[in-house]
Amino acid sequence: MECARGVSEARDGDGQPRTRRARLCAAVLLIFILSAANISAQVPHIRSTQSHIQLENLLTGMALVNDRLYVLENGSGEISSLSLSGDENAGQWKTIARGFHDPIDLEALGDGGWLVAERGSGTIYQYRSGAVQVMADGFNDIASISRDDRGGLYVVEMEPGRITYISPQGGRRTVIADGLYYPSDFLPYMGGGFISELVDATGLRGRVSYGRQRVGPFSFPMQMGPPGDWMNPADLIDPIRMAIDDNQPNTILVSVRHLEPRAGLNLQPGGVIRLDAHHGNASEIVLSNAFGPTDLIATRDGFYLMEEDAERISFNSWRGERRILWDGLGQPSAFARDDEHGGFLVAETRPETQLVRVSDSKLGESGQIPKRFKDETIGGLLIQDHVYASITSQGIVAEMKDDGEMNIITNRIFSPGKLVSGGRNRAWTLDRITGEIILFDLENGAILRSFGGLLRRFSDFDADENTSLNPIYALDRQGDVWRLNTTTQTIELAASIPSNAPDTLETDHPVIARVSRRGFVIALNDHDGRLVWLSDRGDYTTLASGYSHIVQINHETGDGITVLSQDGWLRTITLQFENDTTPTPTPPAATQTPAATFTPTPSPTPTILPAETPTPTITPTPTVETSVSNWRLYSE
Repeated sequence: MECARGVSEARDGDGQPRTRRARLCAAVLLIFILSAANISAQVPHIRSTQSHIQLENLLTGMALVNDRLYVLENGSGEISSLSLSGDENAGQWKTIARGFHDPIDLEALGDGGWLVAERGSGTIYQYRSGAVQVMADGFNDIASISRDDRGGLYVVEMEPGRITYISPQGGRRTVIADGLYYPSDFLPYMGGGFISELVDATGLRGRVSYGRQRVGPFSFPMQMGPPGDWMNPADLIDPIRMAIDDNQPNTILVSVRHLEPRAGLNLQPGGVIRLDAHHGNASEIVLSNAFGPTDLIATRDGFYLMEEDAERISFNSWRGERRILWDGLGQPSAFARDDEHGGFLVAETRPETQLVRVSDSKLGESGQIPKRFKDETIGGLLIQDHVYASITSQGIVAEMKDDGEMNIITNRIFSPGKLVSGGRNRAWTLDRITGEIILFDLENGAILRSFGGLLRRFSDFDADENTSLNPIYALDRQGDVWRLNTTTQTIELAASIPSNAPDTLETDHPVIARVSRRGFVIALNDHDGRLVWLSDRGDYTTLASGYSHIVQINHETGDGITVLSQDGWLRTITLQFENDTTPTPTPPAATQTPAATFTPTPSPTPTILPAETPTPTITPTPTVETSVSNWRLYSE
């Protein structure tokens, strides 16, 4: 107001001092305008990341050493351990190593070290006493690794269909099997070994085969034995990992993705099968109703099982008793911040549809869902006096009651997804079929207005300033962000991903969050899982990679965003802008004990750490000449 008066007085021509004052105020206003415009032009970087789940996602490997269970997390690239003893640390998870990229399997070494195999890079690392170095590399699409009694290492490569043996002396590599159908595991066994393959020659079912060494105790290559050593049970579909039954050395346990023959797209849950090592067609189902079973460890009392889809680790006794050691988020589909109870309310779909409270890096009690919706997907959650949920496949939005029942608000939307508050007793949702953004009444379900549709199909949307009223920003499938004026009911282009940008929309499901007065964070959901920044003025950059299968992003207070992945993790990311003067406090680590950071030790192989990503780029080491031979499989 003082500057406005100064300008007015200068126009009256009442004196030189007032003129200088007006010019000064005009300069201040210009600087303020330019500074305000520059806010939206700022390109941020990620300052800190806080994980809200102890074991974040895609559990791919386990190892049991004494009274501790070690677990490999694919998405976060960490090794975590769980104390199984009866002391004060029992039941506590802690991270012991991090920084691996796309790890798929781990093997314990006798001296306290580890071997960790990365699927994407084709590298096997040796981790010991906090130091990491390359043990072997140059592989392609590693599925699993396993050690024999002499310390030799078997490496299973799925896409090439190959198994390689690395000798304990000198590291000589020998290809012992080639031409396999997507092998998933190798189990050393009595002078030979079992191989599990996802499919057989017909491509309709999986198989487990046995190979033995013909000459000498440790001669290679291995070759198939007589037809009696061949196994192909009728209910063996997608076998993943194998283990020897400690109580019955002549039998092996196999985790399988599905227990019944394929029938279109309606595949049944998987489980664990016991196979007779001497009679391949003899099988027994030990455990059923497992969702995405991966690794398993057999003991004298029972076996540990890891379920990837359900994000669950359990111990199953031979008496049929089951104890859940970890039950994470199984394919979460939506979340909402729960200020009343603290933390978040998350909807998951596996092993069944339910609501889970997440607070202080722990998963709380689950909310009940009516039985008729146990197999459906919740597309959006909204907490506004009551808890509201959209059941996407049923085309309804319902109020969730305390007794687990639902009060259906509307069934007039084809496929409601994300829910955003539209003011008291109102909500916005995205119709996933039509691509419309719809405002409806939470009391009577009446449709109040809509944007988009056949002419402009939106993939996601978000509101500005958390007002949820005006404007609404919508992202289409071409990478354009549109500003929806809910008062005038007009649409205008707000920002676009540049046509020459290195990142392109490879899927139809990019997800967006609006950072008020600055721009947008977009999860492209592309092959690399890129999280990108698009400012109001069109500035564009990649924030991070590895953020795959993102289903929702919410803008938090300040410059924070919370990201939910269908892989089973929930993280809050703090963005740092160049013109920020107040440091953003770094959130506490999710684990109590500091974890060893992945810093490869000097080795004959140069290790390059790019500035833009913590993922190590490894130059393949020269390898010795390999002896290649086909493992000829018996065919029915």
